[in-house]
Amino acid sequence: ESIPIYIVGLGDANVDTLSQIANETKGQFYFTRSSSSLEAIYEDISKQVQAFYELVYRSPNFMSSDGTRELLLSFDIDSLFLQTNPSILVLSPELTQFLQKKERQKQYILWGGIAIAILIAAGTILFSYRRKKQKNDWPVIENLYPNPASGVITIEHNDPQAQLVILNLSGQVAASFNLGSTMTTVDIASIPNGTYLAVLKKAKLSSEPFKFIKQN
Repeated sequence: ESIPIYIVGLGDANVDTLSQIANETKGQFYFTRSSSSLEAIYEDISKQVQAFYELVYRSPNFMSSDGTRELLLSFDIDSLFLQTNPSILVLSPELTQFLQKKERQKQYILWGGIAIAILIAAGTILFSYRRKKQKNDWPVIENLYPNPASGVITIEHNDPQAQLVILNLSGQVAASFNLGSTMTTVDIASIPNGTYLAVLKKAKLSSEPFKFIKQN
């Protein structure tokens, strides 16, 4: 059901199984041997599940003939990074009518003179070129092996200037590495066993996450 599960293990608990359940549902597992720690654990869980953000979506695509838009949400603040898979947004009939009205207004402006039409066409070509160029600048992880891994992993990618960031399924940074070439080996023996996401970051650009398992 895509519901994150937060589990508290107290005393004699099956740590491996409970941790696996929490990781696979993108929740979190807490373990303590003393009930005196429960209050702090409950407070931490409360902070995580009560975090809400108001998002505003603005699309550069004003075409009414296409009633869908593709959305990709990423969240990157301090040591927390999250990124969703692309999803499709279906425009409401009211919004489609609004876009049609804007298109008619745009046509009136276009018929106002050849000079305006040339400027708009030139701007569209420049926008498409910049968008294509920017897309080619995004870092991409082409392969990561071995998977599962116990110590050293090899990363094949397209950007030697990017930084490799290893995240747990809660979005917290477990490790980070500078790469320097398009095929790099890094040692992850020091991070705990579990499921992780490998992400390449360069300035404000981030690659699609590559999921892998760390186990001894």
